[in-house]
Parts: sequence; C-alpha cells; structure tokens
Amino acid sequence: MPDLLVTECRQRLISSLLILMMVISLPLLQGCGTVIARSDTSPVNARYYPGTQGSLLLLGLDDHTGEASGEMVFCWISVVCPLFTLMALPVDITLDTLLLPYDALKPAAKRDGTLEQ
Repeated sequence: MPDLLVTECRQRLISSLLILMMVISLPLLQGCGTVIARSDTSPVNARYYPGTQGSLLLLGLDDHTGEASGEMVFCWISVVCPLFTLMALPVDITLDTLLLPYDALKPAAKRDGTLEQ
C-alpha cells in the first residue's frame, strides 16, 4: 500500500513539473514568428507583417498556394504547435505593428533574393 501511494505521488509530481515547464516556456516562445520571418531564410515573402503572415502560413490560413506545406502538416500533427501559434499570434501582430517603420524603410526584396533598385 505505501508503494502505491509513493508511485501516485511521484506521478502527480512529474505531471505537475511538466505543466510548470510548459507554462514557464510559453512566454519564451512569444513573438518568435516575428523574429524568424525577418531572417534571410524565411519562407514568408511578405514585406509588411511578416511575423503574422508566417503564423498564418503555419496554421494553413494562407490562401496563396492552396497546397499544404511541410511546416503546416508538421504543426497540425504535433497538436501543441497550433495552440502555441494561436497564443503567439497577438504578440506577433503587436511586434509587427511596432516594426512597421523598419519594414517601410527596408529595401524591398524580389522573389529571387536580390534587392529592388
């Protein structure tokens, strides 16, 4: 009987620690779409609000191609990714809005990666 009680307490402790780790790591992931979308290797090809466009692309709400991307399929299979993306979307929108002057003054890039004159 004491072994059963110890096992049950251990399982509760492990599940509580996992939940605590997820809650602590969640703020660290907020706004990462905005940072990733502004990198040179980003699949997002939007000049304005690229972080928001990247999050929508990850969720499959991008209406441009009509095809499922590998990132979108992986996101939906992992189950947790859509939840994190939806929770990070307001932060991405806010950061993209704050970075609008930077985006407006940045030279526009063509699809092949060269800068427009």
